Amino acid sequence: MTIADWGSVVIAAVILVNSSLRFAKGAPNVRLLCASLAMIIPLMGSISVIFDWADPLVGGRSYINLLTHLIMIYSEWSVARATDETLQAIAHKRHRPLLLRGWVPLVALVGTVATFLWLSCKRP
Repeated sequence: MTIADWGSVVIAAVILVNSSLRFAKGAPNVRLLCASLAMIIPLMGSISVIFDWADPLVGGRSYINLLTHLIMIYSEWSVARATDETLQAIAHKRHRPLLLRGWVPLVALVGTVATFLWLSCKRP
């Protein structure tokens, strides 16, 4: 395992501890908790030992990378929405910024899948 692999393991462990503490504290923000736990999948998928084992099982076409990128879009979107909800509750405002509308993750998802398909066609 490389130093980057160990970094992924440490970050995943920190996310687990953080999520456990949020849950133990009571009434966590479910959206933020799910987003945090979902980020463990891309972190574990990026570990060279796991990736080298799992990628051939799903066809060897980097579908693991596609899955991890789609999960990251979900997680980042969920964290942005949870942060926005918290700030709106503090400020007592009901205004959703343009970049927190539903079209943003849709464009990100379409762009990610389109780029994956375009790059996979170029591979022999």
